[in-house]
Parts: sequence; structure tokens; C-alpha cells
Amino acid sequence: MLKCKKGFTLVEVLISIVILAIISVALLLLFNQSFEGIINSGRKSKTIYEEGQKEIERKISKDVTSGTDSLKLIFKDADGVDPDKEIAIKGEIIPEDNLIAFKPNCKKEPTGEPPIVRVTGVDLDFKSLNLVKETTGNLTATVLPENATNKEVTWTSSDIGKATVSIGGVVTALSKGKCKITVTTVDAGKTATCEVHVK
Repeated sequence: MLKCKKGFTLVEVLISIVILAIISVALLLLFNQSFEGIINSGRKSKTIYEEGQKEIERKISKDVTSGTDSLKLIFKDADGVDPDKEIAIKGEIIPEDNLIAFKPNCKKEPTGEPPIVRVTGVDLDFKSLNLVKETTGNLTATVLPENATNKEVTWTSSDIGKATVSIGGVVTALSKGKCKITVTTVDAGKTATCEVHVK
């Protein structure tokens, strides 16, 4: 069998060359795809901003030297599957250093919707309630904070054989004994309890 000076056989050398060739081809294909992706992204960005630039230039050519305006950027799907997406960037056209420039407004615009205020707790006007059988009593729940967005609550009784409670917090005593009435906020699940004694 043929051998190189350092002791490698010809077959081993050929196998090494083939492996290196395969790795080289794989790396070339990988980098080629990466470069193509970067180039395509650059072309897409260029197209998007060229359209917006042309729109601004058309407005400036009409002797518009100042005022609030918006720049429209149109994002086109390269495959033509999804519809084009249009984004309007608000700003103003202003003269700057003997040039007419478009200055985007980076301030956050108010959405017009009030912020959501989460519930932090709930209180009952009574911690305990004494009732005579077949009479009723009222419980009032106060949801905290006062400006909470969702003040809805649910009511439950630990023993409906002793006392029941309505959706409005009206407790009806049914038989002698005691039970707990619990109010739970729909938002955040905060609770408060009242112990009911039926005589």
C-alpha cells in the first residue's frame, strides 16, 4: 500500500480531502444564503423608504415649508401572499440648515382609552352578623381602590342549610347555627368574609 513520508496512506489523504471539500461546500452554501437574506432585506428597506422619501419630496415641491404631516411607509410582501401593510409616521416638515426636512414625532400618542385599574382588595361592612331564623340582613362590599375598573363581585355561603346570600349581598337566615358568607372580586379574586350566627 502506498504511504506518504509521514506515514499516512493515500486512501487516508484522499478521504481527508473529500471531507474538507464537503465542509467547504456546506459553508459556502450557508454563507451564500445568509448574504442573500441580508441583500434582500436591504432591498426591501430601500424600497420602503424610497416610497416615503418620494412622497415627502412631492409635498416639498409644492412649496410646503412647514407644518404637521405624516410619512407613509408601505411594507410589501415579497411573496405576494399577504396584503401590503401601511404605517403612517406623524411628524412635521421644517426648514433646517437651508434644507426642508421631515422630523418624526417620537412622542407617545394617547390612545383615548382610560388605563385599567386593577382591584387590590375588598371590605365588608360587617365582620359578623346575628340573625333570627327566617329573617334577612344586608351586607355591603367595598371594592378597593375606589377607581377600580372592574368592581364586580360574587357571593357564596359556606352552609346554604344555615343561610343563603343573594347576588346583591342579602343574607337569608334558614336554620339555627353559623356559617360564613364570602364575597370575591371578579378581578384579582380578592376576598372578605362575614360570620353569620342564626338564632
